[in-house]
Amino acid sequence: MGHYFLVGKSREIFASDSLDSNTQIQRYIRLTNLIPEILDMVDDSALKETWKPQMALRPALELSYLPEAEQAALPEVMESEDRTPSHAQAIKMRTFSEQGKLNPDVILSIMQEEKPNQVEQFKILRKRIDKFSSRGKRHPSSDRRPHRSAGSHR
Repeated sequence: MGHYFLVGKSREIFASDSLDSNTQIQRYIRLTNLIPEILDMVDDSALKETWKPQMALRPALELSYLPEAEQAALPEVMESEDRTPSHAQAIKMRTFSEQGKLNPDVILSIMQEEKPNQVEQFKILRKRIDKFSSRGKRHPSSDRRPHRSAGSHR
């Protein structure tokens, strides 16, 4: 008689007592499918240990669907390339894996792709550019009022 009966899945019950949503808790559970070397990178990211390799949750979640043998090839490639996969790259790896086409060479090729946030950018203020372009200078003829034809009225 002293037993309490809980209704619902355990992650839903846990979510009701947590700041995390049911979906977020489901993601955390899915991460347990990662090999320790990759899981440590996610933990380090959460702990903000910037001196260690870090991986965001969403790419790690995609990688958790790879078989252990394919995951085992990742740490070496990540170290040699000095980067972790983006979410898009992790999705690509998962897709190749599901097609039976993921191997260390494919992983390396994907990891060597340039990520949008790693593209070198050059910024310059528009007013500095305008000094050197006709767009920023008024043409002498633009100081004159437009010519009106004889039949136009205001």
